[in-house]
Amino acid sequence: MGSKEPKKNRLPKLNPNKKVVVGLLTVGIVAGITISIYSSKSMLNTHTSSPKGMQKVTHTAVAPVQPKVEINPLDGKPEAPSPDKSEMDIATAKNAENQARDSLRKFDFAGANATLQPFADKYNFINNAKGLADLQYDASLMSNINGDGDEPATPEGTVNIVKGLHDPEDVLIGFLTMNQDEREKVVASFDSLDPVPSQKQLTVVDKSIESGSMLKEIKLSLPDTKMVYKIKFVLDGQAYDGYVMQNADDSLQLYGIFDPTGKASGFTVGQWRQMRENLQNGKGVLDGIDVNTPTNTQPDASGSSQQTSSAENQTSTNNTNTIHP
Repeated sequence: MGSKEPKKNRLPKLNPNKKVVVGLLTVGIVAGITISIYSSKSMLNTHTSSPKGMQKVTHTAVAPVQPKVEINPLDGKPEAPSPDKSEMDIATAKNAENQARDSLRKFDFAGANATLQPFADKYNFINNAKGLADLQYDASLMSNINGDGDEPATPEGTVNIVKGLHDPEDVLIGFLTMNQDEREKVVASFDSLDPVPSQKQLTVVDKSIESGSMLKEIKLSLPDTKMVYKIKFVLDGQAYDGYVMQNADDSLQLYGIFDPTGKASGFTVGQWRQMRENLQNGKGVLDGIDVNTPTNTQPDASGSSQQTSSAENQTSTNNTNTIHP
């Protein structure tokens, strides 16, 4: 009598606004039972749906190999790449990315989702289109910051959302979307400027991987930093440089926003924090605040501030690997 193939368990539907845990279970029947359980990280804290350190179970009666499980970035449902979907070519993937980023840079997160969904219905977001999965994931999360999702995120939820974003540019946009009171919880440098957009339009001028003096300074104070992304952008007519770090666990964090022109107005994250503390302690709002501190400052290795000259800015710019916006 022929043996029947074991039935595959149905994968449960998961809520995109909650943690998603994907278990990969391989059972080999040997003298004793060896169980290897692989759990993916939380969707808010990981950049890949593939578990690390996987072990192989070798035996003559091995169960059939299951297809690799991927995470649908829109609804959080575990699924294998669909054989009914095509693989995206580079031109189509770039077109989809440009459309999605156009919406994201206007802080229209629901619009970015709507743009990417037809592509997700037709194509697997793998290989050339792998970055689209990150954009769709981020847009789905950030929709909750401004109330475009099922329910607006709480201040604590907003902090967790921004900490869990997968794309460096989205980390910058997420920071700019937050209330100022919460921003100090997601930025590494309190010397960072704290601009509040008056118009919903961020223009990215250039993106690169920093390899100059700024990288060295960041790694001196934060040695576990693996990589630093530099994003040159314009907001409300003012030019800024944003730096996003890739940490040892591959999570992303905004290091800070700085003014290369010396023309930006406003206070730093640290100054706003000091002003809030002054109010709580019954002091004058500007007590201890040096309003004459130039805004085109970048932190040195000790964490203090130093004004960056145009020559130093030029040196830093020359030590980058350009990524097209």
